[in-house]
Amino acid sequence: MLAFYLSLIEGEHEKRVFSRLYEEYYGCMFAIAKNVLSDHASVEDAVHEAFERIARNMASVVDLSDGNMKAYVGTTVRNCALNIKRKQEGLKLVSLDDYHEASNRRDPEEDIVQTMTIDDACERLEEMGACHREVLMLRYGMGLSSSQIAAHFDISGSSARKRIERARTAFGALIRVGE
Repeated sequence: MLAFYLSLIEGEHEKRVFSRLYEEYYGCMFAIAKNVLSDHASVEDAVHEAFERIARNMASVVDLSDGNMKAYVGTTVRNCALNIKRKQEGLKLVSLDDYHEASNRRDPEEDIVQTMTIDDACERLEEMGACHREVLMLRYGMGLSSSQIAAHFDISGSSARKRIERARTAFGALIRVGE
């Protein structure tokens, strides 16, 4: 199998480093994958996928120190094993926006917002901080997705979703106070 991985790597120095990495860390990688997965075939799949990823990314891996190399290899095989486990369990990662759109349960704050007049909503928005107000206007006023809001603020998607969540919570608190 080593020959397959080496065929993915171009430079001779990278091939030597990968060979050493393969011999030195194979057992450790197998043990890490075994901690996540139960059956032997899935463990081997995870280790194979991890080595393949490492080989394809060898140009950036070759300069890591031994401690960083071990951490990189361990993280890579663990992530591969977790991906396989998710597939086996049928788990699917869903974005927060998709969850809210697909969810059948209603948010009580949304029921209140639906019954509010435009004037009431504007008054509550004026009481909010500028950041929360802007996030809500972008999300619900302009209909932007969380990824578009992330691009607008130059932040990550998870940070944008968290800002939306916090703004919704703050708006909900203002609605309850105003009742």
